[in-house]
Amino acid sequence: MFDEAVGVNGDDLAPLRTKILADQPILKLAEQGELDRLSKVPSGPKYLSETAVLWARSSNWMTRLLGWDRGLSETLALSVKSTRYGCERAGGHGVYSRAAYGELHKKFPKEPRAAATPYWFDCDGFRLGCVGPYSQTNFPYPPSSATQPAGDKLKADKDD
Repeated sequence: MFDEAVGVNGDDLAPLRTKILADQPILKLAEQGELDRLSKVPSGPKYLSETAVLWARSSNWMTRLLGWDRGLSETLALSVKSTRYGCERAGGHGVYSRAAYGELHKKFPKEPRAAATPYWFDCDGFRLGCVGPYSQTNFPYPPSSATQPAGDKLKADKDD
């Protein structure tokens, strides 16, 4: 659309874009190799939520007895919160937000952190850019067919 309006091929803009970005003071402070490595890391909410869910699913009565799971409820609650406010460069967070939410409420149903986390989050309009203060969709748990977005199946949820 821009290309047609100004009569410039997008490929012709690549060198100009590279030069403009190279001249940015903040980018001069960063090492390009570090930026390349960071670009390959999944988004923060995804990494945190998936790691928290793996920790929760490996938890059992023995790990709780030994105190190895201290902080797990907080980690799960914060991972759900991160899917509300975190980076959405990889798309919506519904699958792993719901997984973290489910583990939190299954393993710690009576803890204050579970009560303080009444929803899991997914961006309902990511294809449109998820702009505006009301762009996030929140879902109560357990999900019903009326509140579950079409096509969003939690692949690893053992309760479904």
